[in-house]
Formats: sequence, C-alpha cells, structure tokens
Amino acid sequence: TATEVVYGILNVLTPLVSPKGVLGRHNIIVALDEGRNWRQLVDPSYKNGRGGTNNPALRFGAQIARLPAQLAKFGIRTVSVPTLEGDDVIALLAERKDLQGTKCILSKDKDLLAFVRDDVYCFNPSIKILVTPRNFGTYTQALFKTAAPLSPQNLPIFRALVGDTSDNL
Repeated sequence: TATEVVYGILNVLTPLVSPKGVLGRHNIIVALDEGRNWRQLVDPSYKNGRGGTNNPALRFGAQIARLPAQLAKFGIRTVSVPTLEGDDVIALLAERKDLQGTKCILSKDKDLLAFVRDDVYCFNPSIKILVTPRNFGTYTQALFKTAAPLSPQNLPIFRALVGDTSDNL
C-alpha cells in the first residue's frame, strides 16, 4: 500500500500540532479536495502539467482518501466540499467572521497569501516562515522578485497577470 502522501502530511503536521509546536493544540481543520473541481469541469486541461502516475495504488487521491481517518487519530478534523479544491475551502474558512481568534493557513500555495490580515496568517511548512501583515510586503517581494512589495489586496491581480505553470495556466 502506497503511503508516502499520508506519511508526508503527518510528518509536516506532527511537530506543528505538538504541545510545543507552532499550532499547539488549537482547533485544526484540514481541507481536502473532493472529486473533480469546478475548474476542471470548465477547463479539462487545468493542472495537466503536474504529471502523475497510471498506477491507481500510487495516485494521490487514493492516499488522500485514507487521510481523514489518520488525522482523526490526532484529533484533527477534515472538511471537503464537492467541486471545490481544498484551497477554495481554506479561503472560505479564512473569510468566515464567526470563527473566533487568529486563523493560521498551513500551505505552500502562494495564492492563499491573499488572505493574510490581522486575524489570518500563513505558515509555509517547507521554509518554516509565518507570514503576517507585518512581514507580508518583504516576504512577497522576495518570493515573487518584484520591484515593490505586494499587499494582500493586490496579490490576486499580480498572480492572475503572471499565471501559474503548475495549474497549466
């Protein structure tokens, strides 16, 4: 049974959710993709540049299907919405005003940086940087190699203009 995806996700989360980790034992929700998303329905070539495997046992989706049960053992809930990518669900959760306290988005996805504000931070697990309103401009200027700092408000416009090769756009 292929386990590298589940193993990798648990390796990223475990030190962060430990009592001394960045997230501690806060309320944690992992958002997952559920089936084909609306972008794939509109444009079947969406994310075709990502490669993959024809072996169903090794496919990402087959492993992700086992993830909720594994995360539940850590007390971590998962959520998914038909036709939405996990990133879309994260964006919806970030925008909810009824969720109390500071929210921390754990993702390498650059598009989610657009949600950084006083009560929403982004943590990139690859480089272990917490992006807040205080360091947003300098972080995005270095990340995107722009002449001037970006703001969360103009990041979506910038990303739309430059495109994203991983999304085949």
